[in-house]
Amino acid sequence: MFDEYGEEEIKLGEFKKGEEKGFDKGFGEGKEEGKMETARNLKALGISEEQIASATGLSLDQVRAL
Repeated sequence: MFDEYGEEEIKLGEFKKGEEKGFDKGFGEGKEEGKMETARNLKALGISEEQIASATGLSLDQVRAL
């Protein structure tokens, strides 16, 4: 009886850890994509690559690759 309950608690705990890890990863990827989109928009406006890198936190190489 206790073992079954303990197993369920462990499974639930592992599921929650996985869920949080997935959320954090997705949030991080979305944040990075937002920076890239902002950089593309700034580049289209004629802002210098150096200023774009400074404003977005992207590397100069990342900005140049857009």
